[in-house]
Amino acid sequence: MIELPSGVADADERALRAVRLAKPAALPAAFNQPALTVHLTFASPQPPLAPSIEFDSQGVDFGPWIRRFLPHMRRNWFIPSAARTQKGRTVVTFAVAKDGVIDNVKVVQPSGIEPFDQAAFRAVLNANPLEPLPPAYPKDEIQFTITFFYNEQPPAK
Repeated sequence: MIELPSGVADADERALRAVRLAKPAALPAAFNQPALTVHLTFASPQPPLAPSIEFDSQGVDFGPWIRRFLPHMRRNWFIPSAARTQKGRTVVTFAVAKDGVIDNVKVVQPSGIEPFDQAAFRAVLNANPLEPLPPAYPKDEIQFTITFFYNEQPPAK
């Protein structure tokens, strides 16, 4: 059971899988309780992709698509070494065609730290193509605005 979700479904699933696959040692014979509760904290070695994503779904359920999109984007986001000592955020816009092809990638709000901006830009470019948009989406393409956070948390909603 996850007591405090990370906000990143893929990270939570990986943590649960790690616990399920663990082979804990037997409890000592002197332990006389019916159960032992253990609380584990999983920390990421690099900042997780916990972006702020904005788009107009046109009333279509994008939930399953977004749940696959985030891990795909995260795999293509290489955190620069500047993130060891600096913080910031980069805002990128891009279009996704019905077939999943990404186009028109732009950094619309730079962080002021070039390696952050380049890493965010390349994360989007390297994620191309995505899987096709949900079939019910009525337009030929959708515009996304995504904010990449470096050592910052997205604003609380």
